[in-house]
Amino acid sequence: MGADELEDLDDLDAEARRMHAELSGRDVPTAPALELDVDAMRPVARRTPSVALVRAPVAPPAPTIARMERPLVGSRLAHDDPMSRLVTLPLAFILCALLVSTDLGRLLATPISIQFHELGHALVAFLTGRFALPMPWGFTFWSAEPSLAAHLMVMLVSTLLVLRGLQERAPFPLALALGLELAHAFFALVVRDDEAAILLAGGAAELVLPGLAMVSFYFRMPDRVRWDFFRFLVVPAGAVAYCAGMRLWLSVLAGRMSAPLGSLLGLPGDGSGDLDRLVHDHGYALGAIVRGNVTLGIFVGAIVFVVYGVFALRALATLRAELR
Repeated sequence: MGADELEDLDDLDAEARRMHAELSGRDVPTAPALELDVDAMRPVARRTPSVALVRAPVAPPAPTIARMERPLVGSRLAHDDPMSRLVTLPLAFILCALLVSTDLGRLLATPISIQFHELGHALVAFLTGRFALPMPWGFTFWSAEPSLAAHLMVMLVSTLLVLRGLQERAPFPLALALGLELAHAFFALVVRDDEAAILLAGGAAELVLPGLAMVSFYFRMPDRVRWDFFRFLVVPAGAVAYCAGMRLWLSVLAGRMSAPLGSLLGLPGDGSGDLDRLVHDHGYALGAIVRGNVTLGIFVGAIVFVVYGVFALRALATLRAELR
């Protein structure tokens, strides 16, 4: 109700009292007029707190990308870290080369070289269809006659590498499977003297398998292998075995050392070593074996150098981009 309407009601009330007094013949006290504070009846805007004065709870800062890049305790190592790709292989190679340049270092590297040596015997034995069992003390057992089950086992390993490589989109296991099956076909169909191939594989494996171990540092393996960590242990082992093998065969070729005749547990010239059996039982020339191993070692070293060069250039490009 507005102020004008209230004033009309006040006039009507006064008029009604006068009429009542005239009719009754006596004076009736007039009621005091209603005084209205029109300004007080005007709506007053409520004061609302300013938005700036409202303090909302402060949320903790979200982790930035730079913080998330640092691996936490127990997390996996970064496989494509440019600095590790740039320095790990040359550092391991230089240190191992210095180590095996001494007689004491060569002696310390012998247990590692033995594992690659015996693994080479066992691998080629399986590729020729024979079951084999490498021993860590420098001896490998293999069956005399080929078996279909051994061939199937090799094919099973290749199949598992293919499946895991496709599942995790890792090309290196696929390349390993392809190389394994090509070697499988070569040794099963082309090589005729299987025992000689198994014996030759020992010395060759001290160069080829360490080279493969060093190259594999730059490629992803199936996740269960935890290659992000163990590759830092495999690379020094491969480097020390490769450097020790090259030092041995280069020294024999130069005439500074005698050929490693005899077995590890026997005496030189006892006829039980790999070279003894190759020369006496299979008619191989000792000089040809030495030159073949030196040539193989140079070829493997060249492959390792090329692979390292490719990934080192990529690592340098990444580091330059981060510095900009």
